Amino acid sequence: MLPLLETVIGFVAIMLVLSFLVKSLTSLIKNQFDFYTRNLKHEVNRLVRGTLDKTFDQLRRDPVARQRAPWIADINWERLGDAFLTAANMKWVLKELGASDDDLKDLEGRVQVHLANVKYAFEMRMKNLSLVVGLALCLVLNINAFSIWRTLYSDQQLRSTFAGPYADAAAKLTAVGEKQGD
Repeated sequence: MLPLLETVIGFVAIMLVLSFLVKSLTSLIKNQFDFYTRNLKHEVNRLVRGTLDKTFDQLRRDPVARQRAPWIADINWERLGDAFLTAANMKWVLKELGASDDDLKDLEGRVQVHLANVKYAFEMRMKNLSLVVGLALCLVLNINAFSIWRTLYSDQQLRSTFAGPYADAAAKLTAVGEKQGD
C-alpha cells in the first residue's frame, strides 16, 4: 500500500509542476498578445458600428467626427479595461460622436451583450491556448503520464524523492493538529 501511496503523491507533484508550467506559459503568451484588449476593441467597434454604421477607425479618419470629438484619435485601448464598456460611458461616447436619442434606445442591454461577448471570447481563447500549450509541452518534452506513473511505481528511489518531502510535511501537520486538539 505504501508504494502506491508514494506513487500517487509523486505523480500529483509532477502533474502540479507541469500544470504550473503550462499556466505560466499561457500567461506569458496572453500578456504578449494582449487578447483581452483586442476583444474589448472588437466589441466596442461592433457596438459603435451597430449604432452609427461606422467603426472607430472610420470615425478617426472622418474630419467631422474628429472635430466633434478630438479625443477619438487619442484612445489607447491597452489602458482601457471592461470598466470602459458601461452604458453611461458608451452613451456619452456615442452622443459625442453624433448619435441621436433613437440610436441609444436599449443601450444598456446592448452594452451588457457586448461585455458578455468580451468575457466569453477571452475565456474561450485562454482555454484553447492552455490546451494548445499543454499539448505542445507534452509533445516537445515527450511527457507521457503512463510512463511517469510506471517509472514512479517501479523506482523506489525516485518515488521517495518526490513523496518524501510531502509525506514529512503531512506528518508534521498531523502532529500539529493532534497537539492543538488535546
